[in-house]
Amino acid sequence: MRKYKLIAFDIDGTILGANNAVCEELKTVVSRLKIMGYLFTLVTARFPLAALDIAKQLDIDCNEGIVTLNGGYITNKKHDELYSKTFSTSAFIEKLESIDESIVINYYKGFHWVINKHTKYTEVELGFMESNYFPAIGSINEVNKITLMGDNMNLMEAKKILSQDSSLLVSFSHPHYLEVTTTSISKYHGLSHYANKLKIDLSEVIAFGDGENDIPMLKNVGLGIAMGNASDHVKKEALDVAGHHLEAGVAIYLENLLQKGIL
Repeated sequence: MRKYKLIAFDIDGTILGANNAVCEELKTVVSRLKIMGYLFTLVTARFPLAALDIAKQLDIDCNEGIVTLNGGYITNKKHDELYSKTFSTSAFIEKLESIDESIVINYYKGFHWVINKHTKYTEVELGFMESNYFPAIGSINEVNKITLMGDNMNLMEAKKILSQDSSLLVSFSHPHYLEVTTTSISKYHGLSHYANKLKIDLSEVIAFGDGENDIPMLKNVGLGIAMGNASDHVKKEALDVAGHHLEAGVAIYLENLLQKGIL
């Protein structure tokens, strides 16, 4: 009886190399593990279109879906809505509006992406996708998540303001990206729903991540692994630490599990 059945990957800072592509070493080990019967999914804060492009690189079977929008939305390559957890922005819209005006506010609901303005951060996000999608200007009242993009110092202040609301979960996925959901929406909640659908217990899941927003997931799976490039407080919450994402850390870690007979 296998101890683990499902392997979940965060994307940015976890499985992507310097060219923002999945390294060949990881593609090789994933292919080998798939033949052995292991299942894979992505658990990411990314917009669904950008996440599906990475799933294609890894040749992951998306029929059961991938977890996107920081755990709020599960979809597949047909763009079916397999799971969606939303929240209303009306209760804290004034707080959002009081944040430094240089910060970009991104509203996400499924495959809908709306921004309050277009900046260099929007350009970076669009560069992650193969499609010609372009976000609308405006806001959405009901969302799966909100992402604030901007200077880290400004985002730190924004986190202090938003964290005053105990119903919100506010965490960094990157120094320039602050993820905002409610306490019932996180990568942990999205992965838990996904695993339950497959009749897999979270103790049978291995998960890799590097961001503050990965902590709930890393703490609640059977084997939660922080990346070598993760901050110290993320590493402290994980059960183990892999190598740096620019040095094929995930691939090497999985190869070591194979050599030890754990996989």
